[in-house]
Amino acid sequence: MAGSVNLRIFHLFDPNVESSGTSTISASIAGTLRDPTVDGTLAIKDGSFFAGSFSNGLTAVNGTVVFNRNRATLQR
Repeated sequence: MAGSVNLRIFHLFDPNVESSGTSTISASIAGTLRDPTVDGTLAIKDGSFFAGSFSNGLTAVNGTVVFNRNRATLQR
């Protein structure tokens, strides 16, 4: 699976979350529904995240998340 997503999509899952920026994903999903595994990367560019219940948020988020089976590692 490969593609890009506008980070505003988080608002669909929780209306109290305001987010912006873009992400690019390149990953493969295997395993079972009970024990899925994900391998690949998620790159975030100019991301920002604010949750209505917190007074602080994150801005200027740039980096890569590397997925390796059942582990996610933040880089940069």
